[in-house]
Amino acid sequence: MRFQSALLTLVAVASAALASPSLKRDGITVSADFTNIATDVKNFNGACLAFKNPGGTLAQANNILAAGQTLDTDIKKATTDATASPAFTVNDSATLVAQAKTIQGLVVTAVGSLIADKSAFESLPLKNATGIVASKLTVLKSDTSALGAAVLLKTSPDQQKNGQIVFTAILNQLDLGISAFTSS
Repeated sequence: MRFQSALLTLVAVASAALASPSLKRDGITVSADFTNIATDVKNFNGACLAFKNPGGTLAQANNILAAGQTLDTDIKKATTDATASPAFTVNDSATLVAQAKTIQGLVVTAVGSLIADKSAFESLPLKNATGIVASKLTVLKSDTSALGAAVLLKTSPDQQKNGQIVFTAILNQLDLGISAFTSS
């Protein structure tokens, strides 16, 4: 009897949680995620710009890595939300591709700022600082690739090509950063 009561309570709680609007995921949710990602990329770029070349400090380098971690966390959230969403409407698809295009421009700027700081990273009293940056960029690329796949799977057919172009451009820019920080 106690088991049945406990089981009934568990089922009721689980059902309520699954029906909760806070768990609803759709194009609007992913759009909010993209807004957060854009802010994160701007913050990442700001941390890169604050890193002085020459003269960047370990604390400034750590700020770049922390900003990268925040960005990565939000990319993973967007991937989870996109994966759990139904197919995006035509309007949501167009909005998401436009937002991704904006993010692409921000990524170009941020990775460019980071590449400009490479010699300052090499001067840090930290063994393999450039390898650490390359590793973080590799993680960001992998997670961005997963996000692109999840979003494109749900994007309306009329936006597929545009979305593919934008996500490929973002991944190519991350490749430039990885290449810069893995070459001597």
